[in-house]
Amino acid sequence: MGTRRSHTYTGPRVTYARRLVTGTLLAGSLILGTTAATAQIAPAAPAVQADIPAGTLDQVLNQFAANTGFLLVIDASLTAGKTSPGLSGTHTPAEGLALILAGSGLEAVPQTGGGYALRRLPASDGVTRLDTVKVQGVRETATGPANGYLATRSATALKSDTSIMDTPASVAVVTQQQIEAQATRTIGEALRYVPGVAVEFDGVDSRFDTIAFRGFNAGSVAWLDGVKLEGGMGAGNNWTLPQVDPYTLERIEVLKGPASVVYGQVVPGGMVNMVSKRPTPEHIRNVELTLGLPEQKRAGLDLGGPLGESDVAAWRLVALASDTDSHMDYVKRKRTLVAPSLTLPLGDKGEITLMASLQRDRGGSDYAWLPAYGTLYDNPNGEIPLSRFAGEPNFDRFDRDQDILGWSAEYELTSHWTLRQNLRAQRIKTTMESVTSDMYWEDDPAEGGWDWRTIQRYANRGVGKAHALGVDTQSEWRLTLGETRHTLLAGIDYYRSSFDATRETAEVGPAGSGGAFDLYNPVYGAAIGDFSPLSTLSSQSRQTGFYLQDQLQWRNWRLVAGIRHDRAVIDGSSEYGGSGLIEDIGQRDSATTGRLGALYRFDSGWAPYISYSTSFEPVGGATAEGTPFEPMRGKQTEIGIKYQPEGARWMASLAAFELRQTNRLTDDPVHGFPDQVQSGELRSRGFEFSIAGRLTPNWSVIGGYSFLDTKVTQSEIPDELNKPALYVPRHQASLWVDYTVTGQANPLAGTVFGLGVRYVGSSYGGDIEVPGGGYASIHIPSHTVADLRIATQLRTLGSAWRDSEVALNVTNIADTRYVNGCGSLWTCGWGLGRQVSLTFTGRF
Repeated sequence: MGTRRSHTYTGPRVTYARRLVTGTLLAGSLILGTTAATAQIAPAAPAVQADIPAGTLDQVLNQFAANTGFLLVIDASLTAGKTSPGLSGTHTPAEGLALILAGSGLEAVPQTGGGYALRRLPASDGVTRLDTVKVQGVRETATGPANGYLATRSATALKSDTSIMDTPASVAVVTQQQIEAQATRTIGEALRYVPGVAVEFDGVDSRFDTIAFRGFNAGSVAWLDGVKLEGGMGAGNNWTLPQVDPYTLERIEVLKGPASVVYGQVVPGGMVNMVSKRPTPEHIRNVELTLGLPEQKRAGLDLGGPLGESDVAAWRLVALASDTDSHMDYVKRKRTLVAPSLTLPLGDKGEITLMASLQRDRGGSDYAWLPAYGTLYDNPNGEIPLSRFAGEPNFDRFDRDQDILGWSAEYELTSHWTLRQNLRAQRIKTTMESVTSDMYWEDDPAEGGWDWRTIQRYANRGVGKAHALGVDTQSEWRLTLGETRHTLLAGIDYYRSSFDATRETAEVGPAGSGGAFDLYNPVYGAAIGDFSPLSTLSSQSRQTGFYLQDQLQWRNWRLVAGIRHDRAVIDGSSEYGGSGLIEDIGQRDSATTGRLGALYRFDSGWAPYISYSTSFEPVGGATAEGTPFEPMRGKQTEIGIKYQPEGARWMASLAAFELRQTNRLTDDPVHGFPDQVQSGELRSRGFEFSIAGRLTPNWSVIGGYSFLDTKVTQSEIPDELNKPALYVPRHQASLWVDYTVTGQANPLAGTVFGLGVRYVGSSYGGDIEVPGGGYASIHIPSHTVADLRIATQLRTLGSAWRDSEVALNVTNIADTRYVNGCGSLWTCGWGLGRQVSLTFTGRF
């Protein structure tokens, strides 16, 4: 994000407004002289064909001015909160403006020398006074709003604001409009329509988001504004993890393939970077109210605007309160959060955005272990209800306090040299209490010994605290050497984190009962016994990475080369079962990773590319001989092609790839389990297709398909050799289409009808040495679900409501029952059932 620059008209009849108006407002190419009084307005253009969809009044006016070729001067305060049904047909500028502005209370006034300026319809005395207008040209940025479902720029892949069409890598962006249109409430839900990404594959879990990229499980690891969010893991303490609410985000971006060259430790399949809503010089007054089934009550507030007369200073406040039932009985979740941010100038060449998020989560968890018989397979007692809660209502809870503070700063030392820094400090505290199944390792019930309805349970209690600090400092040089243009990026990032956790366990019910629980006739109120220690963990980690990257542009070629070196340190101790036996944790790792990519931009809109990239992940522990484990390594070769015709508001891409991860842990062939060696390898190859954007003024689309062929190619465990990776569907396909009603006289103008279909192919579950066949022995069938949205604007209530709307969303319309995954025959998880929500969004 660069420092905002502007030029001001000082004539006596121009209105001053601190607002960014798109560059297309200036009809594609407006040259402003250094003396504002000498600015010339382009002459009026002849009649042209218009085919502009409904949108905000700003958007429709900007596109009409750009298409027609005239200058339009806009006072932001006049258009704020107003919408337009669009424009079609052949019109002169005057005719088109009159139709667009009909009913808005505004008119377009011809200016001397050509062009138009907006003003309110004159009062009865005919006197209209307009002051100074500040007009600024701006394009989409990597941290700002996107145009509908299509984002054209991103900084996730290269850490510099770059066109996605110029990036030799697979980048997917879920825009804020898509988040709103699909009524997503978690990051996992937001990624359902992204090909090559698997979510909710171990059953529904409201506590955190679990994501896999191209067959590699990334767990809950994610980045926020380019800085890694750290949680706590290890020794069975795997619940102290962050969860960011999509309501606070401008966009969610997925980079597929190894990304260690700019982000350090990361799985080879890819990563997700979330971009926060930031202050804006536009006035924002948004309110969101939602009611739904299962019962949900949700209220959101999004406010912002400029501060004083500065072009840079601005503020934003995002707040949310929700009280939501689960599809599961006795599980309620409450969330409150507030996320203020403030942008201030750093002299006249830079700016800093201070950001904070304070979040409190209270309630239970809908994560459950249920037997395969009654979910995946038939059970003589019938299907286990989706609503079945196998815990204890008066005991189970999951509470999280999550605080995130930081800044994003940028300063232009010269017109060719920019410094940036992103810093994030976070604190997470969780308390988890749950009663859960204690039958993970039990024998296959089909072989006898089970009554087909009763499970045994035990109680867990855990407390975790995680603290982290991450800072990424970058220096970017832009220079021209002959015919080549370079963007050189040098940076250093540093992460420091600590995690402390204790976990205890207790019996449930009368002594010797094993916490017996009838899944078909549940009785709650079992007593929880005395707790005994299960594990204690204290760890500290540090990582420092140095990276260098060059983006080169020569004619139609786009080349990228990067290299990075990391050093990582982990220290700590753990104790199991209250034995007093403390195991020290000590790990020292270093790794060098890189990336090469080349892309060619044809004038026709096609852009083929090829890339090679590597990654690393530290592995804790040592061999039987005491040799510390080395980091796992990943490498990928990818070829692809992107397509966006000139002027199109949609983009399509196709990519084929092969990934390999080496140094994976596998059983020691000499000493046997639990000793391990690093001779394992996992291969993933496949291809992906995606398309997103507005195809016509009425039709928009989000679609994708992925094919993944995964295989354990090397292992000392015969059970897993040549088997596919767990929970990875071979095929995935999704399509979301919406239709926007347009037309000047149509009373439904602005109404949107949306329909989506998601297909997730079959996959395999089953851990090593679990009953029923072992690794990848449980076949998880495919499933298909459909989603629906109907949204209508409230313009009939008056001009103040023109930008407000009411939307009905239905997820999983048919309430399809499906199993997402099974770790064993006793630990399967249902997929999410039907959800219905009615949302009022007020934009004032």
